[in-house]
Amino acid sequence: MAAPKSWWKRFISTFGKRIYDGAKYGGHVWGGPNTFASASADVDLAAGREPLRRRSRHAYQNSASARAIVEGLVALIASSGIDVDPDSGDEKQDDALREQWELFVECADASGRLSLWEMQRQALRSLVLSGEFLWQIVSIDDPKRPFPFAIMALEADQLSETPISSIAAGNDFSSGVETDKYGRPVFYHILSAPIDQLAAPLGGTLKPLTGGALGAGTMSSKPIGGERIAADRIIHGFEQQRPCQHRGEPWLAPVLTTLHQERQLVDTELTSAKIGAAPAIAIKTAGSGFPDNSDPNYTSANSQAQRQYDFTPGSVAVLGEGEDVSVIRNDRPSQMIAPFRSMLRGDLAGAMRLPQRYIDRDVSKANYSSMRADMLDTRRLLDPVQAWFGRLVAQEIYLRAFPQLATGAGLTIPRDGTPERRRMQNCKVHPDGWASVDPQKDIAAAVEAIDAGLSNYTDEIQRRGGDKSVAGPRSVNR
Repeated sequence: MAAPKSWWKRFISTFGKRIYDGAKYGGHVWGGPNTFASASADVDLAAGREPLRRRSRHAYQNSASARAIVEGLVALIASSGIDVDPDSGDEKQDDALREQWELFVECADASGRLSLWEMQRQALRSLVLSGEFLWQIVSIDDPKRPFPFAIMALEADQLSETPISSIAAGNDFSSGVETDKYGRPVFYHILSAPIDQLAAPLGGTLKPLTGGALGAGTMSSKPIGGERIAADRIIHGFEQQRPCQHRGEPWLAPVLTTLHQERQLVDTELTSAKIGAAPAIAIKTAGSGFPDNSDPNYTSANSQAQRQYDFTPGSVAVLGEGEDVSVIRNDRPSQMIAPFRSMLRGDLAGAMRLPQRYIDRDVSKANYSSMRADMLDTRRLLDPVQAWFGRLVAQEIYLRAFPQLATGAGLTIPRDGTPERRRMQNCKVHPDGWASVDPQKDIAAAVEAIDAGLSNYTDEIQRRGGDKSVAGPRSVNR
């Protein structure tokens, strides 16, 4: 049994090396032969979550392609805001709830700076860069606010990797999320230190700074205080890709290495181009080109090695006897950099579920058919993401704010959990519609689809961002 035990020790010692390529510090691109992927999504994410988050943010701050990817996804998924339409079946009641909802939207942010639509865009950026977003529901006692209900956005870094306080019996804990035996979040463990005092190197562990503001002190190993907050006061959004996953994967994770390599490629070619703009000049002589110190007539004045030439533009240089000039030219930047970079951006676009034109804004080779096909593919990829995101940042907010919205509208609220309550707070998510490639052709295609019984007015107008409540006849045929 000695051999299996030895193998198991080796396995345990190397198992901690499993990690995303985008979170590695060097070595082989695949991490070497001793890199493992766990059966647990949480274990895999724990190995690289912090460096992935920080490097994603670094890429967003310094890489044009990364910035284009993030803002492209924000534009396609969140757009100008994902709304909800009250749909209780009572038109007068829905109008009263809509009025209160529109009032709340403008003051949703606890800090008073952002509307709900702007907070949605911010949350989408956090999903791409951090893999998750965190909203805390708070109550603010301020007579100037129309509603005490408000949303306080937190950084994903504030989810504590270790428990803030004791875990309830029978519960599990995974990187800040306390769950019951069914995997349902019941508490969140949130770091309470001011966010501008929490910092770490690109791959290091989050620690508080001593000495005040960021950069004014040194990293401290003191524990960070926090709070154990009930799950009904937290909205934790992340794309759950695997079962039993409790934290999110930064969306940029699979392309961080490619983004870094693309930037290195461009930097190298730009440096080469600058060097090539000032070509080197070599002077060839018939002799050795070096002075003969043994010559009795040698002096530094008549030495060819001491001759100086002026090759600035427009100048005329007189060469010595037996001398010739050759220019050493640099053929950079390479003529192949454009197609090679396009290939890299194609990989980036495919991994990020984004049209490539959102990265480089190049539509020079596009036509109606290719643009429409690209948009249909993009909708197929991003429609489910938009629907999921909308349920969290619009529908869930509406349901949690509903008691105060109904009270503000002067409505009598049925008891929670009853069919009457569910019907009264029913609503529909209403994201922005997708842009038309060619409005005239798109409208003609929509009309033909309605005539053929393949669509209806409601669906077609909704796809273009129109108000579903005035979407025309609900029947399949006109």
